[in-house]
Amino acid sequence: MTNRQIISIIILLLCAVAFYAMPMQIDDGEAGAFVGASMMPTLAVSLIVGFVLFDLILSVFLNDTPKTGDKVGQGDVLFGSGQISSVVIVTGLLSFFGLFLIPAGYVLSSTTLLAGLMFLTGGRQPVRIFIISLLTACILYTGLRFGFGVHINAFPTLSG
Repeated sequence: MTNRQIISIIILLLCAVAFYAMPMQIDDGEAGAFVGASMMPTLAVSLIVGFVLFDLILSVFLNDTPKTGDKVGQGDVLFGSGQISSVVIVTGLLSFFGLFLIPAGYVLSSTTLLAGLMFLTGGRQPVRIFIISLLTACILYTGLRFGFGVHINAFPTLSG
């Protein structure tokens, strides 16, 4: 089994967790996966699952790894310490977003996620990063709220 196939299986397992956790995060009173507010996230995860399954099937049928076992095949993905730390940081930011979406509100969680990703990709002007992240989060919230009808807290509810 190549590294590429292992990564595909890990992505499929993470998508299974997402399918399990999505109904608990998005509760709009509708029953079912592809209705109401859960339609867009479910479609996005479904597309990811479809593409990863397609890649996994292709890599199994078109496997050209050498039989010696110690050489790198064409389908292998090699990770260095820089890539591994980037994956850990992005996963941490996405976990923060998912965990604090409900208590902290969409705008604060999204602003933190976007600012962290911009800083990770090389942005070094904190004021500009914060302004762009805040404006993007507000525009996305407006689109979700009034365009798609998703009712989610924009800011933390302090009333207890």
